Amino acid sequence: RNQMITSFAFDLAAPIFTKKPPSMVMPFESTDFTEICQAEGFPTPVANWSRLLQPFPLPRTELGGGNLTITNLSTTDSGLYECAVMNSMGAKKTRMNLVVQKGG
Repeated sequence: RNQMITSFAFDLAAPIFTKKPPSMVMPFESTDFTEICQAEGFPTPVANWSRLLQPFPLPRTELGGGNLTITNLSTTDSGLYECAVMNSMGAKKTRMNLVVQKGG
């Protein structure tokens, strides 16, 4: 008797950004800020945020699943943030300049 054999073929692929943060954002201080960084590829890429030259503003920073959230923004949070997406086939990086504006 015939048995159906289903095979799933996955092509290995380096990460490609599906949600890329803008190169510059200018939110106001005392607001909450969220940016998303996501990529597709196989194996499924992992997204990691970092802050260049200095640490994240803890404990006001939440990281998870490619999301970066900073609550109660301060002008001292301004600076360059980087999202790196990587899997076994490669890596890509993108930078975002966060410019926190003083409230009117």
